[in-house]
Amino acid sequence: YNLEKLKVLNKNLENLDSDLNITIFQKVSTIDLRFNKLAYIKSSYFNGMKKLIYLYISYNMISYIEKKSFLDIPSLSLID
Repeated sequence: YNLEKLKVLNKNLENLDSDLNITIFQKVSTIDLRFNKLAYIKSSYFNGMKKLIYLYISYNMISYIEKKSFLDIPSLSLID
């Protein structure tokens, strides 16, 4: 997919594995997941997203982020 920006706001997402598989968007530079119900971030959620620059995950219920969740994203410059 050639999508550059992915916005999924206020959709009651709880789990990116079953509710939304974002790893198919390899060329995306911006992901906006604000105002959902995400409780944790797995290290596999953003695998292979080498072009991801901006990640907006505020206004969720995140209580846990797995180690190395953002390690393989060299272009990531903002997490909000």
